[in-house]
Amino acid sequence: MTMVANRVTDGGFTSGSFYHDEDFKKKLTPEGQLIGTLQTLSLFPSFLQAFSSAPYTVRVRWENGHDDVAYYIDQSPDPKIIDTLNACHKTL
Repeated sequence: MTMVANRVTDGGFTSGSFYHDEDFKKKLTPEGQLIGTLQTLSLFPSFLQAFSSAPYTVRVRWENGHDDVAYYIDQSPDPKIIDTLNACHKTL
């Protein structure tokens, strides 16, 4: 059996307190990964709060898919990830 990775064609991030899908500049890598970059820096604190406190939803549209698939995330990321995001934000 051959395993082939599915490529992403679109996606988004939302939570009960954060819905700014239009503010993410989206870019697909050649490998099919979606990278979303928040364009309005003043939204970063509310994004970080939504991302670090969970729950939130990640919406994905897979290549050859007709509908979005929503993944409900109810676990906060590792604190090291939050620290890295904060450090990155401070350099901007």
